[in-house]
Amino acid sequence: MGKSRERGIGAVAIEFRDLGPEEIEEYIKFDAKISWDFLTDEEKMELGYDDYLRRHREVVYSLYRANMRNRMIAAYADGEIVGVVWVGMRVDTVHFVGVGYIYDIEVIRDLRGKGIGSKLLQMAEETCREWGVKEVMLAVEANNFEAIKWYERMGYAPKRYLMSKRLRAFE
Repeated sequence: MGKSRERGIGAVAIEFRDLGPEEIEEYIKFDAKISWDFLTDEEKMELGYDDYLRRHREVVYSLYRANMRNRMIAAYADGEIVGVVWVGMRVDTVHFVGVGYIYDIEVIRDLRGKGIGSKLLQMAEETCREWGVKEVMLAVEANNFEAIKWYERMGYAPKRYLMSKRLRAFE
């Protein structure tokens, strides 16, 4: 673990580096900007950006502390984070074995399709192998067809359905 430099990823020099526990704020700063766009307009109005940032930070720290192990890896171009992956080890609540769980994998839009996400995913999977984990899981928004197709090309397949219902007050 640590640093690695990849040359020729889409003609952009990329450096991959672990983010230690003291650098979680770097991950949060990068992720918050991208994740905000996944909220609906209604959710954005309801939360407001400041409350969103506060809740986002709380959730990241809570999940990080709850995992048995964590690894966050950032991809840098010209000293700026352009992609991240966060993989944790937790217990599967159905089979009661340790599994790798990819909480997040993101690459800035301008650099997608250049192999950065594939390298981040490969590094996360290798981390899980080193941890002795035999399965990696993740969740993806049902309407994110581009990501679903990419995960399928990377060997992932649906295993469970996560069902959701938005509750209204006094329904």
